[in-house]
Amino acid sequence: MPEGRPAIPAELRRRVLVEAGHRCAIPTCRRHPVDIEHIDNWATVREHRFENLIALCPTCHRRKGNGTDQIDKKSLRQYKTNLGLLNHRYGDTERRLIEVFGNLLAKGKIPENRTIRMGIGSDLLLWYLMQDGYLETYRFRADETHPYELFRFTQSGIAFLRRWMAAQPLDLDSQRSNIDMPGIGSVGHSNGVPQPQPSPPSGGEEDWTATGLPNSDRSA
Repeated sequence: MPEGRPAIPAELRRRVLVEAGHRCAIPTCRRHPVDIEHIDNWATVREHRFENLIALCPTCHRRKGNGTDQIDKKSLRQYKTNLGLLNHRYGDTERRLIEVFGNLLAKGKIPENRTIRMGIGSDLLLWYLMQDGYLETYRFRADETHPYELFRFTQSGIAFLRRWMAAQPLDLDSQRSNIDMPGIGSVGHSNGVPQPQPSPPSGGEEDWTATGLPNSDRSA
C-alpha cells in the first residue's frame, strides 16, 4: 500500500467482495483470489468509495488501462453497474446460469440453442429470467424415473448475455416493460405462469444437466 494512503475500511471491502461473489468482476474471468481496485485511480480521487471500487484478480488488475487488450475505466464502470443489476434482480441459480452459459457462448463452446436440463419445479428458481423473456421452457418429461424440464435462452436472452459479456448496458427495466409484446418472452407462459411445452421427438441433442455442466464437457 502506498505510503500515506489509508486502508480500505473492512466493511467497505466486504461490500465490494460480496457484490462480486468474492471473484473477479470481469465476466470472462471470474477467478479468485482478488484485489480491490479503484476504477478512478487513488492518486486522482484520494478517497475510498463503494461506487469507485471493484474486485479484480491480479491478472485483470494488471490489465487495467487504455492500451490494446487492456480494460479501460468505462468498461470497469459498466461491469460494476451490471453486477449490481444482476445481484438485485436475479437469484443464485439464475446468476450461475448467466455466468456459465455466457462464458461458454462467448468462447464458442456451445450453440445459442443449447438446452439446459433441470429437475421438475426448477422454473421457480429461474422465475425472473423467464419473466424478463430471457429464458423459456422447451420440454417437459414427467413419465420417467427421473423427470426433468428443459429450458433454453430466447433470442432476447442471447442478446442479454452478449451485452453482459461485452460490458454493455443491460437495460433490464426496458426489457421488463416489453415482455408482453409479441415474440418477446411470451413463449411458454400463460397469465405470467411458466407452462410446460410439448415434448418434440428426441433427436440426440445435447443438453445441460442440473449440475450446470454440458454433457459433452464432462470429465471422464
